Amino acid sequence: MAEAPDVVVVGGGLLGAAVAYELCGRDARTLLVDRHDAGRATDAGAGILSPETIVSDHEAWQSLTVEAGAHYRRLVPALADEGAPDTGYARCGALRLAFREWDDELFASTRPTILARFPHAVRDVSPEEAAAMVPPLGPVRAALYNADAARVDGRRVTAALLHAAQRRGLRPSTRR
Repeated sequence: MAEAPDVVVVGGGLLGAAVAYELCGRDARTLLVDRHDAGRATDAGAGILSPETIVSDHEAWQSLTVEAGAHYRRLVPALADEGAPDTGYARCGALRLAFREWDDELFASTRPTILARFPHAVRDVSPEEAAAMVPPLGPVRAALYNADAARVDGRRVTAALLHAAQRRGLRPSTRR
């Protein structure tokens, strides 16, 4: 009979898979239990990673979003080194847009903070330049471009995390 786990992770979506991966990397005997419920966020999420263009009054939240983006940039190569399948992660850039008059005040108030915090990644773009980047856009009032933004496929990242966690000793238990 196998040894009892040190930790039981309930839920095998993106977060559960990430927790299991990290625990197994710290030599914790880990059991993952997942029902794979229909409609879970991992399977439906858009996967846009642009922490540089998020502004919050809460410094801890702001720091968390920036560290999460940096963590992805470290995690993806580590998963590849573990022989995990492709995560679907790609640095593709992203626009932060103001479309309507009521967007103007928020955009104007957050723009200086974003540009000051991330001058290496974020820059102003004209409405015309934004429209040229994404031709189907309607009228744009203001825009910022984040060159460091990325996209990720939650299902593929989850599969890669689970693969790497299993290589590290994860014991999966799927209940349907």
